[in-house]
Amino acid sequence: MVRTSHRLLDYLHRRQDEMTQFLERLVRAESPSALPAAQQPVFMLLQEALEKRAYRVR
Repeated sequence: MVRTSHRLLDYLHRRQDEMTQFLERLVRAESPSALPAAQQPVFMLLQEALEKRAYRVR
């Protein structure tokens, strides 16, 4: 278990800049809850990120 946790922590540290940049993009994307169509940029960012990792998005 310790070995797995070390590997996971190492993985996350190596990708910290990438994850921070992605979160910044999400935060900057406009997504007012009163306007569903305006949420599309956030949905597209998430869809692209998931598809890049071979997830299927509907």
